[in-house]
Amino acid sequence: AAASVLAQVMVRRLMGMGDYEKIAGIFAGYNEMDGAGMVTAYIELEEGIDPKKVLEAVRDNLVSVEDENAGLKMRAKVTLQSRDAQLMDTYMSIEGLDAATLASFTRATGKLDAIQGRQLEILTLNQSIETFWHTYLKRSRSAAVVILPELATRAAPTASGDLSSRMTEKHEDRDLEFTPRRPVAEVARPPGLDQARRFKLPSGLSVVLARRPLLPLAEVTLVVPTDLAGLKGTSRSMPDFAMAFAGTAADARWSHSARLGMQGYTRPELEAITFQRRGTSTTLRQILEDVERLTHNLEFSRSRATFYRDLLIKERKAQLKKPEAVADLVRRSLVFPGHPYGTSASVQELEQLSQDQAEQWAASQLRPELATLIVVGDIDPGPALEKQVAEVFGGWKPGRRGPRLEALAPLPKEPRVVLADRPGAKLAELLLTYPIPEAKRADEAAIGALAIRLGQSLMTLLRVDAGTTYGVHPRVEHDPYASTFEIETMVDAAVTGDALMRVTAGVESLAQTPLPAEATARVQWLAARNFGGAFDTVSQVSSALRLQAYRGLPPDHWEKMAASIASLTPARIQTVAQSLLGHEVILVIGDAKLVGPKLKDAGFDYELVTPPAP
Repeated sequence: AAASVLAQVMVRRLMGMGDYEKIAGIFAGYNEMDGAGMVTAYIELEEGIDPKKVLEAVRDNLVSVEDENAGLKMRAKVTLQSRDAQLMDTYMSIEGLDAATLASFTRATGKLDAIQGRQLEILTLNQSIETFWHTYLKRSRSAAVVILPELATRAAPTASGDLSSRMTEKHEDRDLEFTPRRPVAEVARPPGLDQARRFKLPSGLSVVLARRPLLPLAEVTLVVPTDLAGLKGTSRSMPDFAMAFAGTAADARWSHSARLGMQGYTRPELEAITFQRRGTSTTLRQILEDVERLTHNLEFSRSRATFYRDLLIKERKAQLKKPEAVADLVRRSLVFPGHPYGTSASVQELEQLSQDQAEQWAASQLRPELATLIVVGDIDPGPALEKQVAEVFGGWKPGRRGPRLEALAPLPKEPRVVLADRPGAKLAELLLTYPIPEAKRADEAAIGALAIRLGQSLMTLLRVDAGTTYGVHPRVEHDPYASTFEIETMVDAAVTGDALMRVTAGVESLAQTPLPAEATARVQWLAARNFGGAFDTVSQVSSALRLQAYRGLPPDHWEKMAASIASLTPARIQTVAQSLLGHEVILVIGDAKLVGPKLKDAGFDYELVTPPAP
């Protein structure tokens, strides 16, 4: 609770400074450890602002405020909000059986009742936070560290080290014998989401109700598909800009969320806007009302439009100063050539954003015809709840203008390798992106199995045998108009070329030769285990249903996924691996003077990244 108050105190103090626009980020949190804890504040500054001035504004005046009474009221309000939010977090922790959190409570208190005990402890939060605040959040107990970039003084990495001398190729599986006790079809259980109650309101709004009665929780998610931002003259940043008006000062007048300890977010994306709120199931009516109001109760104002437009411009300019950010912009432009997924708004484009445009966009896009409302939790998905949903959302009127604007992302024509210079870096970051052809996107089971297999084999090669990385992370990214298979790792700069050769060879070997039956069985079982534990909590079920709405998937998608895992074959994994080759984009971030020759020696022709036009 004290960390929550501190965050708000810092925002009030620092945003009141004359050069606040040079403050790039403010954060406060609590770091819990055995035997001690720290309330930690983190402030990110741009060049041109005095760190000492910022530090004094926060550290030297933690207790005193301009208006002591107002400060006390503010702290009391934030304390209550923090209490309710922590109670909700405890519910979530209990539902997910978070063993680490429960064990931490037992270690810290010596009490075994980590479930009810944590809740009772939270309920004691009241005005007594003042005692804690005055005791611990004061200058004499604080320590500050200021980190300044001084790249010129950094020692250049040496070119010593040879990955080849530390490892040999190993294609065989270790500990080949694999005898799971349960069949895959039993582990990858169909979640039954196709049995959720589904209906439509007269406005066209689709509604999905799913009961998960373990704890008194309810999660309401509204997915509103929109035209793909970046097409037909619409700025790619328009969803972000327009949604800056959702959740303004109007919240204080009508929102139930803060008073009832709800949690949630508004997530603008290029293809959809997601509104989500989570709370106790006894407040379901209020949760529904808060979500419904977010669709139309946007407070548009010239001052807010100017402020947020300037903020977007500031963030864009700051992004172009960071080599890794510039490199990622180039990577995306190569992965998604000529598509909104591969573009970013220029400063000139952002300068043209206006309140009128935001109002017009919201009025035309936030409509119920294509939207899906998802309610999951300790609910009764019967006629009574259906009537309540109709009452709350019945006033949301249809009004879309024509069909949805959309476009599939094309594949790159050829493989590309790009290098972003990070002078003096002793490590090199590798990010390999393989766009998945549209014809293969549907076989998610085989794509997931490929990620599991590469995660195992590349960890063995690069971490266990070579000791050159702390981890290799394959992942799959699915969006409505494109999917990518990505592999990310960080290695010693001196072995960049050899490491990249090993990673690419891992994908190519799976494309050339089918996995042995024993290895396939292991990967299949791991995929089944991951799937079997993916629908246990309210949030997991809500997230799965959100993905169905966001990507336009059929109601039985997850049931078919379970069957697809159970029928997985080496041929399917090989076919997916084959489809990835020929249009991959490889991004390397490291010291170009050292990493460049290493890439050349390993046979990779690369292009140095140059910043896009501001």
